[in-house]
Amino acid sequence: DRMYPLAITILSVFFVIGGIILSKHFFFFKKHFLSKERTCAKKDCNFFGKAFLSKKRFVLKEKQKSFTKRSHYLRNNGEKDTQVWAYLIILLVLIPYFLSVTGVTYQMFGYQRAITLNSEGEQYNVYYVHDQESYGARWLRDNGELKNTMIYTDLVGGNRLISQAGIRWYDGHSLLEEDKKINGYIYLRYYNVVDDKLLDRQNEEHNIAEYQDKFVGKNRIYASGGSEIYR
Repeated sequence: DRMYPLAITILSVFFVIGGIILSKHFFFFKKHFLSKERTCAKKDCNFFGKAFLSKKRFVLKEKQKSFTKRSHYLRNNGEKDTQVWAYLIILLVLIPYFLSVTGVTYQMFGYQRAITLNSEGEQYNVYYVHDQESYGARWLRDNGELKNTMIYTDLVGGNRLISQAGIRWYDGHSLLEEDKKINGYIYLRYYNVVDDKLLDRQNEEHNIAEYQDKFVGKNRIYASGGSEIYR
């Protein structure tokens, strides 16, 4: 994830150069194809084929002036047409790319992933900080006995403690550690309380009901409707 923005900045230059080169080749092919007169081989021509070609040549002669004007236009404006085709080729790639990175393609298939398009889903649950979570983290900082005391939560809850209250939290103090005995505080964020879900390191969901043994002997000392603390 950290290497990608650096690499794509450099590759974008070659992407534009490649689009320009492709447009020049496409323009040359188009110009050559339009100016090429179709004929049939001698062995394949019959009387009707020759008559058809003769009629076609007669029509082409009548249109020779307009064709000459068009050829003159293409020669004089070839650079401008090449530039237009370069834009079209680049947009042909950029538009699907931006639809993908902005989450539109996920949305089209019913997967609510992008935080910019949804008030729920994967990114929303990870990155959006609710007021209740912030209040709960700061209450724990101001009222909890944190010296030599562990705080247990899921991975994203640990990020809330660090960012909202400056509480040092270690990844090892996770509610998802099945064989670990809880001796300290339990901090639940909005997603844990409202949706009854926990997220692990791979952002996979786990039902909080599967870890109810962690709450045995604990008392709820704080609740704000979107955050809870147990001791």
